[in-house]
Amino acid sequence: MKEKRKKSVGFCVNFLGRKTRKYLELEAEKLGLKTGDLFILHRLIKEEGLSQNQISCLMRMNKAHIARSTSHLISKNFIVSKSDKNDSRLHRLYLTDLGKELIPQIKVIFKNWSATLTSDFSKEEKTLILNLLLRMCDNAKQYYHGENNE
Repeated sequence: MKEKRKKSVGFCVNFLGRKTRKYLELEAEKLGLKTGDLFILHRLIKEEGLSQNQISCLMRMNKAHIARSTSHLISKNFIVSKSDKNDSRLHRLYLTDLGKELIPQIKVIFKNWSATLTSDFSKEEKTLILNLLLRMCDNAKQYYHGENNE
C-alpha cells in the first residue's frame, strides 16, 4: 500500500535532516571522520584561525561537542591548535597539510548532497528553494530570539 505523501513543512524538514545526517555519517566514515568533524573542517576551510568558541557560535553547536571533535581532529593530525599572538589564553585552529589534503573531498561531499537533493530542479527552482529555506531559517531564529522564546 502506497503511503500518502505528507504535506507538513516540519515533517519534510525533519526527514531531510535525518537523511542528510545519515549521508554525512557514511561519507565521513569513509575518511575516518565523524559527522561533527566534517562540519568543523568545512568551517575551517572557509576561515582558518577560529577558536573553538567562535566555531561553536558560528555553527550553533554545543561547545562540548566542538571540543570533542576538535580533540579528535587534532589526534588525527588534521588540525592544529596554536596560541593567539595577542592573547595566550586563546587557541586558534588551523588545518595541517594532512587536513588540507581533505579539502577537495569535503567540498565534493557537500556539493554532491546538494546536487542529489536538487537533481531534477531547474536553476530557478534551486534559487527559489534556497531563498525559501533561508527565510525559514530566519523565522526559526526570530522565534528563539523574539517574544516567542518563553
